[in-house]
Amino acid sequence: MAVVLLLAAPCLAYQTDVGVVLPRKLTPATAPVSSAAAASQASAAAFEGAELARQLRPSVAERTEDQAANGVTITYYASFPTSNPEHGGAEVEMAFHRKSSEGLWIRQPKGHVQLLREAALASGAASSAPQMRCGFSWDDAAAKVGQKCMKDFDCIRPKESFKTWPKSAKYSCYADLPDYERGDSGDCYSSNQLLKSDLICQVVCNGLAGWCDPDVCVCEKNSEAWNISAPIQPHDDTKGPTQLPKKDSKLLEKERKDWDADPSGLPACRWSPNKGCNNETQYECFQGANAGKCSAENWSEKPESVCERSCVHVSLLKPSPYYAIWVPGTLPKPALTNERQPRYEHDPKKLTPEARGIDLYKYDVLMSRFCRSAKSKVVGIAMYSPHYKEKASRLLRSCERVGMCCKATQIPADAFGKDAMEGTEDFRFQMIAMKPSFILSQIDATDLPVVYLDTDLEFHRFPDLLLPGSWPHSDTVDVSLFNFWGNETLPETKNKPNIGSAVAYFNSTDRAKSLLRVWAEAMAYSSNSHAPDDQVLDLLLTKGEWLGRASFGWLPTSYLRLMPSFYRGVVPVIDHDHGSAPGINGGHSDQKPKYPPVKDMELCQPDAKENKGLDRYLPEAEAAAEAAALKEADEACRLHGRCDDDADTATAPIASPSPSPASSPVPPVGQPARTPVPYPTSASPSPSPAPAEAPVARTPVPVPSPGRFQVDFQEGFLHPRMSQRFRRMSQLDS
Repeated sequence: MAVVLLLAAPCLAYQTDVGVVLPRKLTPATAPVSSAAAASQASAAAFEGAELARQLRPSVAERTEDQAANGVTITYYASFPTSNPEHGGAEVEMAFHRKSSEGLWIRQPKGHVQLLREAALASGAASSAPQMRCGFSWDDAAAKVGQKCMKDFDCIRPKESFKTWPKSAKYSCYADLPDYERGDSGDCYSSNQLLKSDLICQVVCNGLAGWCDPDVCVCEKNSEAWNISAPIQPHDDTKGPTQLPKKDSKLLEKERKDWDADPSGLPACRWSPNKGCNNETQYECFQGANAGKCSAENWSEKPESVCERSCVHVSLLKPSPYYAIWVPGTLPKPALTNERQPRYEHDPKKLTPEARGIDLYKYDVLMSRFCRSAKSKVVGIAMYSPHYKEKASRLLRSCERVGMCCKATQIPADAFGKDAMEGTEDFRFQMIAMKPSFILSQIDATDLPVVYLDTDLEFHRFPDLLLPGSWPHSDTVDVSLFNFWGNETLPETKNKPNIGSAVAYFNSTDRAKSLLRVWAEAMAYSSNSHAPDDQVLDLLLTKGEWLGRASFGWLPTSYLRLMPSFYRGVVPVIDHDHGSAPGINGGHSDQKPKYPPVKDMELCQPDAKENKGLDRYLPEAEAAAEAAALKEADEACRLHGRCDDDADTATAPIASPSPSPASSPVPPVGQPARTPVPYPTSASPSPSPAPAEAPVARTPVPVPSPGRFQVDFQEGFLHPRMSQRFRRMSQLDS
């Protein structure tokens, strides 16, 4: 992705509140010092100077406003949504601004814009009106990108819905709906931030009667939100405490059968809770020495002499968060030629289990019988210390019951030395920090995709989503995680994962392994030695932009039923700790994770033909200089027709490792000279044997067809600041 190249440059920063790449002003004092050779330093300095000059260049609007004489009126045109089909889903509104005698810009008196807006609203625009869409219920209309409406007769029920909704269901117009900023084309983003921003793609491709550039803008429909006939999730229909019958012998007998029928987890109490039970003391012992008593602690953690059988009063818990539609995950952004990804500073002695002095092949293993089958498609893996052997055995028994191949490796109590024995905080944090490298080692050991499982989990059913081809949004999913915000639809939260790593599936793909490597590096960074591993992963996915480098699946709540927030109404596939709340044993660390410093920028596709001659790893400054040289070569071809003769693919032409003077004016990228190629002059040797043709070679030629370089533009005509101006102007009078 082009974003990686931008982040590699020391003069650019990602401005999350705008959603586009914006420049950060550079001064010689703030520019980082490169550790490369003098030639590379000179190249990087030249690039930074040119970039700084480009950043400070004002926009066309700023120039025009500065140049305008007093008394001049500038009329800005901005779009806003409309339901009028004649306008292609958008109306264009004018805003008048006049320059006063003092040189200040004054908005014209109310009336010009207001009249236009009122006229547009009269024709059906929904800019300032409440959001109104068609649906089978308010939840259905709120969750989907349905037809805009003003009254019920605007809504025509789709024929396909008779297969998914009751025949008697009414398809009506609903008001006061949230605006998730989604359009008919899907969630749109830019595959090249240098050419267009995410904001421009989202606005132009959804609602504007303009051209949605298919070579730069990518639109995805990653859920059923765009299928107006699809059913939605039902609300929790479990009974409340006052709706349940009182306890009697018949109910107790049924509860015993429930206990015997499902060894994984706890059964729900069939009767109304007594006075000693509430939402904090939801566990009731119904057989044994403490029968009839409720407790805040899970009775199953106690010996049978204290309580033989127990249940949980689900009716006392709050329902799980409701989402009408499950968002199954995200897809990776298109990979760009020459794209680089960050690798991070870390302590090499803590990067792998072997570096920590641990030989996993020497340790005891628990394994389910199904691992003997050569037809296993996925392996459940876990690691445990001797103190947790009983819980590891409980996990393996549940794997056997559902037909899952599971493998649990015992880490000895003294695995990290005498100063970090089992039971100490150092032992616990080293086990947590070793999780990503342990997962990576098990992918190599099993030669299969793996799903990491905390030792205190249990299976209720086979996890079908972990099988190949099971996800609705992608044939191949690299990583599947439990994302607490996976179903969020608000723009400010939907792309900010909040991961729980108790269940973590990693495919055996290169993209999954790359994420595991950098996660292991981040956990081996000194400042993250005691940080929660899932929060460190959150940082990598968001700040490190690894969310766009792999395909992700967001596991539904049934794949990690958690007490108490994600419990009521959840039919579990995987249960946490036999119904106990997380954090009871050992608690969670309060240390905040830190994004580790970038050590190198690595080529995402080191074996690609287009990357021949490029170093696989480069420091950030050198990677920025390389990007500048490649960008110049790209512009020389696109704008001036000075292309490499060997460029016969649909990718942007780059310098050949060993070009001949007659075939390419661009020096090899592997050589120190990476500065832009000077424009030929009459004194320069002509690449053609006929001197008369030299002026022709210097004449700019038309830009080639976009299809030839559709995913490899390293520089475009759109200044990054324009996307910010675009948003400002499009919302000028909102």
